[in-house]
Amino acid sequence: MHRLLSLLVATVLLLAACGGSGRVAATVDGVDITQSEVDALRPGAVTTADRAASDLNLLITTQVVASGLSALGLEVGDEAVAAATTDLIADIEAGGTPFDTFKETNEVTDRLVEVAMFQQVAQELLLEYFSAQVDVTEQEVRNQFDVELQSRSEVCAAHILLAFPTDADDDARSDVAQRAAELHTETLLPGADFAALAEEFSDDPGSAIQGGDLGCASPVGYVAPFAQASMAAEVGVPSEPVETQYGYHIILVNDRTVPEFDDVADEVEESLRFNRAVEELSAWYVTAVNGASVTVNSKFGTWAMDEVSGVPSVRAPTAG
Repeated sequence: MHRLLSLLVATVLLLAACGGSGRVAATVDGVDITQSEVDALRPGAVTTADRAASDLNLLITTQVVASGLSALGLEVGDEAVAAATTDLIADIEAGGTPFDTFKETNEVTDRLVEVAMFQQVAQELLLEYFSAQVDVTEQEVRNQFDVELQSRSEVCAAHILLAFPTDADDDARSDVAQRAAELHTETLLPGADFAALAEEFSDDPGSAIQGGDLGCASPVGYVAPFAQASMAAEVGVPSEPVETQYGYHIILVNDRTVPEFDDVADEVEESLRFNRAVEELSAWYVTAVNGASVTVNSKFGTWAMDEVSGVPSVRAPTAG
């Protein structure tokens, strides 16, 4: 929903009234886009030069996408566009805004909605197409699983922090390391009360009053050395002191939930395939737009490269 509203509202659409409606605003690979087509995107067809350029750019890229789909043997059907439009209207009105009010507020027409829905359906169709072309091996899935393991895991832990003094030199850091080693030995003694030791010695005031308890969370929320140690430590046994930029931590993992590869392999593969399809689609789009033969009526602006996006777009005429 947010993507659609962003397209409808933030693409800035509207055309300046500048002559007869039959005037050619742009030509894309021999196909003309007329001023009347641009006018149809906004009620009244009254706008600024910048918005007129954005309107025309939307229609140019829509034509490029349509041609590209045809070259791939793909087609966006009217029924799919109508269904997407119905879903959009339902989403908007579910939020309490009548669709006619939405159009009036954002100065959009039914034709603009149709173009936006065409673009959405085209994107979904292209993602499906490129996803089917992607080759993902089991080893790649396993590698990605290893990358995501922390984010997919949950650790319930407590710690005792012996913090480095401000602007600590090597000697001061060494002293902290020695105290941490001694305290670690104490946590391993029979009958040792980790919570009581945390309350007494930890320099982390937020957790010390809770006996060092940090609750249950994904390790990715911790600094890297702490996160790695929380995944490796034996459950129920205080870890060796772990150095971070804050000082030395003695970590007690009370529970840890780690997914099995077989349980999430399909999900990881699907995510990999989707991300690669997005990359393929992006590359396809850049190639298609850069490869299109586009001329723009100077009344609307010029067809010029956008260094940020890597594709050309309509640049409004310079004032004066």
